[in-house]
Amino acid sequence: MVFSPPPKPWDPKPGKLNFYADSWKLQAKVCPCDLQFADFLAASGRSGSMVFHFGTGEHHLLAKENQALSEPNEILGITASLGEYEAYVDYVINEPQAAKYYKVLFADIYTLTPRMLPKFDVVSLFHLCEFYNVSNAEYAPLDDTSLVELFLATMNPGGELLFYTGSFAYAKAQPIIERFVDQGRLIKKAEYEQLLIYAAG
Repeated sequence: MVFSPPPKPWDPKPGKLNFYADSWKLQAKVCPCDLQFADFLAASGRSGSMVFHFGTGEHHLLAKENQALSEPNEILGITASLGEYEAYVDYVINEPQAAKYYKVLFADIYTLTPRMLPKFDVVSLFHLCEFYNVSNAEYAPLDDTSLVELFLATMNPGGELLFYTGSFAYAKAQPIIERFVDQGRLIKKAEYEQLLIYAAG
């Protein structure tokens, strides 16, 4: 099993937003989660769905694969990497049709609130437990457990929440996921390569 390495440029400082000072280029042998997610959406026949994606990568591969569908999904991505966000701006400037279906927030995901989010059909939380740090608590209302809570509350009926077992932080994320399963609030539906697919209970 391949595990993505910790992102070393992530060096939180007191009084500063916990941002990623680098950007993630596509490295399929190191972290194939976005490739697997794009394949999963195609294989499951997802089209015209509302998708949330945690961590876009500088490559924005999910958006590019989505754009090739006859009925693209609408994707809201989030990144705390300035390089990844700049790559998004460049992408939609040069591919304006993509802007209709793909929006990206530059933000610390732990600052999201229920009022600012729409309802989703598919949510990827592949990077759960990778980026939370005690410095986030200075300004952010969420931690990793309440992040899962937040997205459970945004799910449309029949919606799916996805996790990635290849994450370097999966050992931390797994007990959180299992607590929700034990409470009956997540129900495992399937596995797709290294992705775990859950329905809201």
